[in-house]
Amino acid sequence: MNGIGMTIILSIFYFLLLKYTSYLFIPVSDLQTIVIVLVLAFINVISVYFELKQSNIISRILMFSSESVKWASIMYGFLALAVFLFNSIICPIPTEYAKFLLLIIVLLYIYGIHNARHVKINEKNLYLKNLTEEMTIVHISDIHVGSLIRDSLMRKTVEKINEVNPDIVIISGDLADGTCAIGPNHFDIFKKSISPIIFTPGNHDDYPDLECVIDAAENAGIIVLNNESMKFKGLNIYGLPFSFYHNSQCNFNLNKNETNLLIYHVPMNWEEFIEMGFDIQLSGHTHGGQFYPANYFIKRMFPYSRGLFEKNGNYLNVTDGIGTFGPPIRVGTHCDMSVLKLKRKI
Repeated sequence: MNGIGMTIILSIFYFLLLKYTSYLFIPVSDLQTIVIVLVLAFINVISVYFELKQSNIISRILMFSSESVKWASIMYGFLALAVFLFNSIICPIPTEYAKFLLLIIVLLYIYGIHNARHVKINEKNLYLKNLTEEMTIVHISDIHVGSLIRDSLMRKTVEKINEVNPDIVIISGDLADGTCAIGPNHFDIFKKSISPIIFTPGNHDDYPDLECVIDAAENAGIIVLNNESMKFKGLNIYGLPFSFYHNSQCNFNLNKNETNLLIYHVPMNWEEFIEMGFDIQLSGHTHGGQFYPANYFIKRMFPYSRGLFEKNGNYLNVTDGIGTFGPPIRVGTHCDMSVLKLKRKI
């Protein structure tokens, strides 16, 4: 869906939300509602337009504000529903007291912004029967470098990588966000990683121009596996890119007597990949739902939505990701850096 279509849908959502719920908290007239909706629509259109043309500090601030309002509106909608049900079923809440409930959204916003900028390390053990050499892999995904995520979070990520000092780092897609163009030096901070980094594209890497993303990654010393494979310390690593524009075909020839690892952005087709001979699948995409209540919907869309899964000695790790999609907020999830300890199964 293009930017204009999304803006129209958002505008309708904002109007209906204010029109039918504002009386619960702070009454807003029809004229005030229209003015608020038009201002929010203008901010959304302007920020998207200039970010795609030429990213700058003003359009980035406007986009940050626009995405924050989207999240706050969703939270406001759920709060309004809760207040309405309480008023209807139990007893009416005086407007003066209802206003204080809006502080919940403010406090969650402050926490969510803070939480979305701190990388958490999660260690996990994987026991593999055909492993020839034990090693440590850092698995990250969904950094979403773009208008809202830039050098700061990338720097923190590299610092955490160097703190762990793994044998290798694997990025399972969405290195870029697609909200702005990616230049040749966009990922240069990753040059400071003391461990080699492998990257396989996800769906968002297609949006800003996949070739630009791949060029910037390679300029930063990142190994790109785009329908390609490599061997690392006896581990066969395969990179299968994902795109919503076509069906990716997995045509790798696997030796099932060796340890095979698949990088595939979306946590799907795990059983099929096991049948092909993959012992490990590394995925992301879901962000773990990113914030409540989105995690409940994500869980229904993707049965393997977050965490490490094991089936007959085969593993699927789905990371919550480093960055955020849309609103720069995390409530109920963390910026996840999975530290996978690959060990021989005795």
